[in-house]
Amino acid sequence: MKMVDPPPSMNSPFSHTDWSSTNLETYRVSESARQHSEEIRMEAMRLMDQKQVKTETSQVDSSCKLKERTQDIETWREKLQRELNYLTTENEKLIKSRDELDHAIVQLKRPEDIACHNLKSREYRQGIDQVDDIVQVSLRTELQEVRRVREEMNQLMDTVEGQVAKNESVKKKMKHDILHKECAFGIDDTCVELNNISSKIQSHPGIEQEDKTRSTPLSWDQHSDGNLKGSTDARSKSAELRGKVDGLLGSACKELMVAWSNCNKSFNERIKESENARKLSIENLETTNHEISEIDYHIKLLKQAIKDKTNPLKLAETRVELRTHRPNLEACSDVPHAKLRSEVDELNDSIKMLKAKLEESQEARAKLISARASLQQDIRVKENSLSIDRGKCMGSRIKYPHNQRFMATNAAIAEYTLSQPGSYNKCKARCDYKWCAALGSFTMMHTADVRHVTDTDLKQINISK
Repeated sequence: MKMVDPPPSMNSPFSHTDWSSTNLETYRVSESARQHSEEIRMEAMRLMDQKQVKTETSQVDSSCKLKERTQDIETWREKLQRELNYLTTENEKLIKSRDELDHAIVQLKRPEDIACHNLKSREYRQGIDQVDDIVQVSLRTELQEVRRVREEMNQLMDTVEGQVAKNESVKKKMKHDILHKECAFGIDDTCVELNNISSKIQSHPGIEQEDKTRSTPLSWDQHSDGNLKGSTDARSKSAELRGKVDGLLGSACKELMVAWSNCNKSFNERIKESENARKLSIENLETTNHEISEIDYHIKLLKQAIKDKTNPLKLAETRVELRTHRPNLEACSDVPHAKLRSEVDELNDSIKMLKAKLEESQEARAKLISARASLQQDIRVKENSLSIDRGKCMGSRIKYPHNQRFMATNAAIAEYTLSQPGSYNKCKARCDYKWCAALGSFTMMHTADVRHVTDTDLKQINISK
């Protein structure tokens, strides 16, 4: 039997049907909300699972990338550090070569001063000995060689100084690069060590929006590779310069020693030539003195002969004069008269001839005296030249090149100094620089020549003292 809803009460705004419909609708809405909520929960669970996996994967991937980055940084740091060590070692070698070159430049003052000292000393030669001889040419050549070598060394020194400064600049760049990589390595290594429960993690909202990067992986590699290439180029140029320094020191030492030896030979030849000329002048002087003695003796004889003719002339003239007093025809031009007149004429002629010969002899004696004076002056000039060449010039040249190595205990060498000695004379006897070592090697290879120069001139120095 179908139930019929009772008529609504006059006091209620809803019917029973409205009530039932409302409840059903409420149930339906709640059921729908529960289903939607369940779907959301399921989706949330799936999303959380997915995001957790993705987060873990992303963290692992980020950690791996960071580890790879730290490995790249460490690899580049090791390369840069190794190259920096190579460059530092090469730069130290170049600085040592620079010191070698600087020492050689300083020591070049010694042969230059000696050559100038010799040229200045030879200005005090006298007379005809002020000739532009082979020694002058050799000294000028030696001086030109010294100055040419010094100019080449100065130019090379400027290049070496520039390379040392460039090496220091490259080293500075590499040190900065290494320092920056060490800093970056420390930061990335810290990032690798961080985890979700680390106490150092903090929230930095919006940090991902800030782009503070200054390079790309390619530019980063290119920068470090450029530093490496700059270092290798600097090392290559440094090694090349060191080779040039060693080559210049060797060739310059050889060239200057050749010039020194040639100049010594020129001095020895000139000294020998001067000694021969002096010896010949002495011989001529002795012969001239002997001839002067002879002519003096003959002048004395001529004067005596003229004197001896005086009385015979007086006698003949007296006889002629007395016979002029014969009376009248007794004053006959007889044979005695002719003979006496002839005798007077003969005696006058004899005296005239003797006086002419005497005058001629006196003129010859005057020429001999003049020649003797010239020879004496020439001997003095030659002795002065020998004193300059053998005493002052060669006496100064025994100081170089042995640098007090050869016969270092000899007092004459140890005490000898130039008129204006400089700091270059203070190089120790056993100097380890290549320049002095090369000079010492040359000296020992030419021991006989050095001994000859030294022994000969030490004798002269001792004689002059």
